[in-house]
Amino acid sequence: MTVRAPAAYERLDAGAAKDVWPSVNEAALARAFENLESQDLSLNDCRLTVTGNEAQASCNGTARYVRRVGNRAVQQDQRQWIFTLSKDGGTWRIDSVRTR
Repeated sequence: MTVRAPAAYERLDAGAAKDVWPSVNEAALARAFENLESQDLSLNDCRLTVTGNEAQASCNGTARYVRRVGNRAVQQDQRQWIFTLSKDGGTWRIDSVRTR
């Protein structure tokens, strides 16, 4: 299964990313997005463990991006993302993300 990243990441919109990841450092994320012309994240082979209102997802995937300055060729990195999530009301939110 391939999961598309939230549209906020593809739009490079730190404010919208904060809607699904309330604890993210919005200013730092906005600075990181300023360095990118475009970004596309694909998450594959996600393994999800749910315990009540908490969950952890471990996903392998690909990050493709184009820098705004310098080498403007499409860069592609294979990564593993580990998401910690919690359910607030009926909505799942990201608590933290780690990459390898």
